[in-house]
Amino acid sequence: MATLFLTVGCVLAGAIAGRIGAGKTIFIGGIALAVSYWMLFIHT
Repeated sequence: MATLFLTVGCVLAGAIAGRIGAGKTIFIGGIALAVSYWMLFIHT
């Protein structure tokens, strides 16, 4: 299951990077990662 969603996520990230650029995609991904870490630690 994890491999499937990793594959889907990589394809979607590539599609987004192709449309808006790699820099913006990495920036948005970094913010999303920070929020997910924050949510993980705030709810434990």
